[in-house]
Amino acid sequence: MTPASTPCNVSCQQADFSTLIYVLETQGHFTLAPPDPPWADPRPDLADDHARWLTLLELAHRRDAADPYGVFGALVGIRCCGAAISSSGGVKPAWRLTRGEMTAAEWPAIRARWLMPHLAVLRELLGAPGAAAITEATETP
Repeated sequence: MTPASTPCNVSCQQADFSTLIYVLETQGHFTLAPPDPPWADPRPDLADDHARWLTLLELAHRRDAADPYGVFGALVGIRCCGAAISSSGGVKPAWRLTRGEMTAAEWPAIRARWLMPHLAVLRELLGAPGAAAITEATETP
């Protein structure tokens, strides 16, 4: 097969754009499908707490997505590093951020640098009654 007759080139040359032309002529514009939401979990491979992260990141995004140093950016960063959310249990269950894939040596510095400046907001978002919202992981992932 020569490069000019590869399947992609053949299909691109014979593409029927009549539907697109019709939409442009009748609507005046073409709207692409929306991308994933900006608060999409950057680590969907960590399925155990994926739904919790979607909720937490959406709440944080609605709060301060425009602030590059806000809680949303901090949460995305720690999730990329493998942080996890677990349930704290108790009478009033709340979520707890844990080190997840990070080592025990890495977690304190990351917690201090990226999470502690947002402690009040994190308490609110996580539903935690106190500083227990940002803790050491008690379980080994």
